[in-house]
Amino acid sequence: MKGYQIGQRICLALILLSGGLGCSEEETPAPQICEVCEPGTVSCVGDYVVTCSEEGTSSSSLFCGNGKVCDASSGTCTSSQCPEKGFRGCTDDVTQSLCMDGQLEQSACGTGEVCKAGACVSEVLEGTVCGYRAVIVGTGSDLAVTECALGEACVLDGGDAICTPQVCEAGTRTCQTRRVGDIEESIAQVCNADGTGADSAAEVNCTELGGSCVVGFCVCGAAPEEPDVTEPEIEEDTFTGEISIVFDDAVVEYDAPEVQLPDKAEAYVAGEKIKFQSTASVDLVEQESKLVISFASGQKRVEITIYEANETWSGTATQETFAFLGYNDGSGTAQLQDFKWGAGVSGLGNDYGGSVTIVIEQNGGPGTRVVGTFEAELTLAAGQDGGPVSITDGEFDIFYPEEGSAE
Repeated sequence: MKGYQIGQRICLALILLSGGLGCSEEETPAPQICEVCEPGTVSCVGDYVVTCSEEGTSSSSLFCGNGKVCDASSGTCTSSQCPEKGFRGCTDDVTQSLCMDGQLEQSACGTGEVCKAGACVSEVLEGTVCGYRAVIVGTGSDLAVTECALGEACVLDGGDAICTPQVCEAGTRTCQTRRVGDIEESIAQVCNADGTGADSAAEVNCTELGGSCVVGFCVCGAAPEEPDVTEPEIEEDTFTGEISIVFDDAVVEYDAPEVQLPDKAEAYVAGEKIKFQSTASVDLVEQESKLVISFASGQKRVEITIYEANETWSGTATQETFAFLGYNDGSGTAQLQDFKWGAGVSGLGNDYGGSVTIVIEQNGGPGTRVVGTFEAELTLAAGQDGGPVSITDGEFDIFYPEEGSAE
């Protein structure tokens, strides 16, 4: 509509200057119609629940973080089977497990390939390739896996696989301004599954739609301009942490910003100490009244479920009082649809037996940290190879994000 209004003003100016001769049809541009979404609908756009305005000119959105997936039918974020966005694992030596729309789907590797660190690779490999947050090094038939550190992912650099820091959270959206000649284009971008940059295939040019990008989505009209202010001076009291921001002699004081500690989860599994540094999350599944705490280190993943719980639940739970602990290490067979090891009754209704004790010492609900300990004697799922596994001296200290916030 903005283009049409500008055209009307130009036409009026021409009428006044020409003594009322009027405008030709070519001098009056056709109305520019902007519609960035289907009016009045709720839909899933990647990992966001998006509610379109009645006019189709803007939308509101809710991001579904790790452990959640968008459900358009209910317009909410629901539980996901995937430990995190873009997860890839191995259910056995020749079967890859892929996270697709919140579901773990199995895919057989090709002839002459094996599954390592969530990737199907040649049985005879020379050099390096990327696995899921890991570098796979091949020297003939000998394949070794080096897991990337916390906050890193694997990328190819000049033909070599390397670990590099993640720069964004998988699935989140941002805006980018791109100059093409004399035109500035407003681009909506999506962080790729590895968190290493924008996914070029998913970007949207909002300018071509007649709008602009605001918080990662296209809206009709221009984006609000940022206020023109003088660059402030920032002063910090190194003793108290108090911060003062000075705008042309006007001082605004802030409390020291809260520093969020990194998540921590570790335990001895079958006598081996494992620090679960890949991912960690806390989530309340309200429809089922269960609190889910999960953490992973590469292919090794623990999931704790406490049934009949609310968002601030704390105390002690066992397999006899509605607690479950499941563990995978990436070695399950293709038939495995649940955890390879477990104690208690899983979310899929499988009773593993075994024993588990979960103690949540601190839980103030969303926006706080959940602190606790755990131990378990795990039994093997039916049809799987191996024996029972003990978990001892387990402890966790994980931030519990507020609903819809990026984790």
